[in-house]
Amino acid sequence: MTERAFPPAAETVPLYGAPVIGPDETGASIAAALAGSVLAPAGRLWRLAVAGTLVPILVWAGLRSAAPVAFGPAAAAWWIGLAAGCLLISGLLLLAGVAWRCGIGRLAQTAALLCAGLAALYPVPVHPVSLGALLLASLGLWAAALLPDLAVLRDAARPDRRRARLYRMLSAGWCGSALQWLAWERACRGFGLLGILAAVAVLIDLALAAALRTDRHDTLLPVALLVEAVLSGAGLIAALAMTLRRGRGLDGLITGRHLDILGRLLLAFGLAALYCHVTEIVTALLYGDAAERARLTRRLLGDEAPAFWILMLAGLLPTQLFWIPAIRRSALALGLIGALVAVGLGADHVLATRIGATGAALADLLTAGIATLGSAGLFVLGLLLLFRLVPPVGIAETRQLALAQNADAAPRVPETAPDARPGPFAVQPLAQP
Repeated sequence: MTERAFPPAAETVPLYGAPVIGPDETGASIAAALAGSVLAPAGRLWRLAVAGTLVPILVWAGLRSAAPVAFGPAAAAWWIGLAAGCLLISGLLLLAGVAWRCGIGRLAQTAALLCAGLAALYPVPVHPVSLGALLLASLGLWAAALLPDLAVLRDAARPDRRRARLYRMLSAGWCGSALQWLAWERACRGFGLLGILAAVAVLIDLALAAALRTDRHDTLLPVALLVEAVLSGAGLIAALAMTLRRGRGLDGLITGRHLDILGRLLLAFGLAALYCHVTEIVTALLYGDAAERARLTRRLLGDEAPAFWILMLAGLLPTQLFWIPAIRRSALALGLIGALVAVGLGADHVLATRIGATGAALADLLTAGIATLGSAGLFVLGLLLLFRLVPPVGIAETRQLALAQNADAAPRVPETAPDARPGPFAVQPLAQP
């Protein structure tokens, strides 16, 4: 059976001279590495990581039971922004047919699904229909993209009957026919488009809710929230990519080129977010009335200053370090700055969900931090559990990219008959469009 995925015709040559996949990676090595990382027994480090997430979760649960978190909307808005940003990145790369997306696509889809689910744990500042659409679109894209990989895991897990039975049920009878590949491509593109629409809709809903709750009524607010959502999503993906690259030794699948692309993305959207905030400040100074100038003074020097300067110093200004190529291509620097940006942008949601009263902004910021502490533990726990069930990088698309770019390194195999079924780790010829 001919293996077929989205055509990698968009980038069949290395970008800017740097490879987007390791030169020694083949279809067999990719399937063996990714399926092996899922089917191998859990190690001690994984168990320690799971145990470590239980501490913030228990503390958070105790605080919620003792006294309900009064500033939950800020935490919910932060998770919504992360989910929308990850879903926008994944959907846009999918619809654009960008071949190198396979290194970070599964990370973005999984992060979007978990963040959308965690937002529902708080009193959300948006309409439930908006949040439900975001959650369903994230789940649909994540589940649809997994089908070919679940079939690989089903075949690879045959010695383990329980796991083979589980993956047989989850793969929904996938056998790799041409009709199934066509339906899979259409389903992924359809859910990608729905994800983009749901992300934009929920961010507009979030901007309208902020305008109703606070005195921020400028038309730049929806654009700022959209830009910051993509920026925070890129920061989260960068942090996850660095951790996965180091933790599982996937340097050949998440390459230095991926790091450089994520660094450029953070730099571009960091500049756009800075432009939005500087424009808001300049407009208030030049054309604002007394109320707008009073709000600006409160934000820069008054009770809202801690949240505003955390936003600037942690969420926006660190992205300008990526003008330096050495920092942009450093895995450690990219991961640390990406995590700092994703966390720092939560301060803007604290500002956007305050009910215009003076005072207590620092208390609101601390309360919002406590509100997100346990849910961050739940997010890490969800990642650890899901990546023990499914591969963190898409097998089908990555094999297709390896066949397109490492054709000389791949061993030549005879073409299979039309009704033959390939083995789980077999290198398949690239289908002709």
